[in-house]
Order: sequence, then C-alpha cells, then structure tokens
Amino acid sequence: MSTQRTKRLYEVAGTLRSVPISKAALRRALDTFQRTGELPDDLRLARAVVTRIQTGRDPITDLRQVDWAALFRDAENKAAQPSDPMQDALFEEAVWGPEQVRWAAREVFRTLARAGLDPSQAKWDGMKP
Repeated sequence: MSTQRTKRLYEVAGTLRSVPISKAALRRALDTFQRTGELPDDLRLARAVVTRIQTGRDPITDLRQVDWAALFRDAENKAAQPSDPMQDALFEEAVWGPEQVRWAAREVFRTLARAGLDPSQAKWDGMKP
C-alpha cells in the first residue's frame, strides 16, 4: 500500500474515533452487558459502557452541551458512595488489559450473568485486586 494511502487511512480512522458514540448504541451495549455480561469488542464503546456503570452518566462527548451543575452534583453523590476496588479493577482489565487478561476479566462478567446476576451491580465486599 502506498504511503499516501496509508496516511489517508490513518486520517480517516482518527476522524471516525472522534465521532461521538450514539446514545442508542450505548443503551444497547449497556443492556447487552447487563443481560449477558458481554462488553463490546469496540474499545471506545466498551469504555463508554464502563463509564456509564461507574458514574451513572453517559460519557461526555461535547463540552458545549454539558450540564455542569448536574455533573458536579453527581460527582459529590458518587464520592459519598463507597467504591468497589475489585469491580473497578475488573472493568479496567476487561477494557484495557492485554488480550488474555481482558478475556479472563470479561469471562468473570459473563459468568455472573449466566448465574442470573446483573454484572453491572456485582459487589466484591472485602476483596482487593
């Protein structure tokens, strides 16, 4: 492939990565995760699902359309809730870990769903990553 064509493909890929994730796609991916424990293969969408679960809000895609007061209120409320370091670590590995680690972390979520639990609400009391 020519250098110019390769450069153009990288530019197109960069542009596509900057397109906001649609709320409908995020809702479908979140619903799928809650039912089956499956995170999307697309890392941007998987990260958006994890952000939605951890913060209770959709990821910010346009700073001009942010309700800053609501964002600060949510941050204060979230700070008052105890964090779950084990679940946070599993989410991080399920999205950003090396391939084998990512598979194992995602398998934990799939197993929870097969057991009839909502993997987005799992609690790992007392466990540490």
